[in-house]
Amino acid sequence: MDDTLYERCRTELEDILKKYTEHPAVNPKLESLVQLLKRHALGATKGLVLVKTTFYVKTLHDYLSTHPELINLVKPTWIVGQNSADHSLTIHDQEAKLQQFRGNECNVLIATDIVQEGLDIPTCSYVIRYEFVSDEIGTIQSRGRARAQNSSYYLITEQDSINHIREKNNKTREDYMEETIAEWPRLNKEKFRNYVEAKTKSLIKGWETDLQNEQKQRNVLRQVGRKDGAIHCRKCNAKLGELSWLKKRNTTYFINNAEFFTGTECKLDKTYTNFQENLVMGEVKCTCGDSLGGCQKFMDRPELGTLCALKCKQIKFKLVGEPNYIEFAQWSKNNRFDVEELQEIDN
Repeated sequence: MDDTLYERCRTELEDILKKYTEHPAVNPKLESLVQLLKRHALGATKGLVLVKTTFYVKTLHDYLSTHPELINLVKPTWIVGQNSADHSLTIHDQEAKLQQFRGNECNVLIATDIVQEGLDIPTCSYVIRYEFVSDEIGTIQSRGRARAQNSSYYLITEQDSINHIREKNNKTREDYMEETIAEWPRLNKEKFRNYVEAKTKSLIKGWETDLQNEQKQRNVLRQVGRKDGAIHCRKCNAKLGELSWLKKRNTTYFINNAEFFTGTECKLDKTYTNFQENLVMGEVKCTCGDSLGGCQKFMDRPELGTLCALKCKQIKFKLVGEPNYIEFAQWSKNNRFDVEELQEIDN
């Protein structure tokens, strides 16, 4: 991967954002944010601004720090997770910034949803979510950060946007949860207990069936064994690589062969997403433009380098000696060839 090119593109994007965010007419949401911060800046208030990505945490911090209307009113700091791709922080750095916010050095904390889950954030007078809506639990958690008396809670987004619709759906789910909690004391406890037991047995039976089917598939594939062949794009038939390059880790089927990436295009996102074991960096596309899967890395296996987690529905296979292509709707339907399992490393 060309890290230099990525850094150059990111720098240019930051310059473009800086150019246009200086004009509130271009981005009225930024002007709304500035006015809310000015309104709450009086007195010993502390505010939390939540955004979706680490990239916007730092960009928004720099914008607010130099905004002429906020000088001497707003003293922002920022915090992101330890594994963020753009501006990661160590535990020591995180704690130092939180200490600034707990004391009098800073009165506005700009962060990702890391602060919704476990960090010891001081009582806030207001919480602003800037173009960021997660699920109903995240909504409740972020609102719970505004614990001061007469605290305020805001969402800055466009009318009828995806985030606006998501927030309304979250509110509906939250209302349903409150109704369920209120109804709970009136339920017949015996009927409820019987329902839970029946549901539990049904779930367990379903899980057992799934495990049995998985075991049957593994047995079939062991008997079939590995095959020689090629992997092709399902849309344009282009050969992407050898079948022997394909490996699997749990439910992820991937290729990390360097030759594979020379014949495809890896389109990186502006910011990476960390899903515990995996760092998702973008998507891999065939030369025809069709997406083949995610461009990512296994966080605990850096020696594997960049890999493509293939989408089964985007590819097909041609086995040696067979005239026709083979396609599967999903990986679990494969009964034609075995795939090498990634060997885990004992710690």
